[in-house]
Amino acid sequence: MAVETNRRASLGGITFNNPVAFWLGMVAVTVGVILHLPMYLGAQDMGYRLAGTDAGAEMFLGMALILLGFASTAYGLFPRLSEVSRGYVSRIRVRALDDAPIKPAHIGLLLVLAAAVTIDVMKPTTLAFVVPGMAAEYGLKSPLNPAGSIPVALLPLAGITGTVIG
Repeated sequence: MAVETNRRASLGGITFNNPVAFWLGMVAVTVGVILHLPMYLGAQDMGYRLAGTDAGAEMFLGMALILLGFASTAYGLFPRLSEVSRGYVSRIRVRALDDAPIKPAHIGLLLVLAAAVTIDVMKPTTLAFVVPGMAAEYGLKSPLNPAGSIPVALLPLAGITGTVIG
């Protein structure tokens, strides 16, 4: 039986299309983020808010490195479309495993999904805690601020509408 050699490198179970491009992209993104730090840390007296400030050359270079690094990392990680379309995908068979035992991975997935659904449903409920402050901050009409202009009750209405539509 002949063993087929794979030209792509594998590290920790991850198969790279081009490992050099992947790791160079990772380095470029890391350096790009590091180039943002001096300007960000220099804004300590402004509460770390850079709104309204001019971006320096390091910031622009960092942005370019992040974009190029992201593209390089994607190129290094994902296979070419021609490799995917050779028929490998058409040979995949999906079948129900009705007799398969429930393993810890399944339980973990169920717990994560339950938490995600709970968080999604609780979003409109959290508005009950923030609505009084928002009414005061933005001058919205509420029982605590009857002189406001727009009723603050439109915010929870919009929230629940988004939940129902989504």
